[in-house]
Amino acid sequence: MDYTQTKAEVAVEQKSEANGVVVFHLVTATDEAGRLECRAVDRGIEMRTRVGLYGDRARERQILEAMSRRLGQLAGRDWAPVD
Repeated sequence: MDYTQTKAEVAVEQKSEANGVVVFHLVTATDEAGRLECRAVDRGIEMRTRVGLYGDRARERQILEAMSRRLGQLAGRDWAPVD
């Protein structure tokens, strides 16, 4: 999540986990609340995000793309350099 925070200008306020779902409670640089949910599914990870009261499609897409890219870099590894 650290990598994604920088790319999407968000910070994690809290992380929780229940019933196989990891939830990151986010805040943006403009003080909007957000949420990222991650759940393991058959062959990967399902992610959903929402930023702001009415949504912010550009920032939500940026969060999902950054998380997806970073998870791809980490696949089958213990670590990978951050680009």
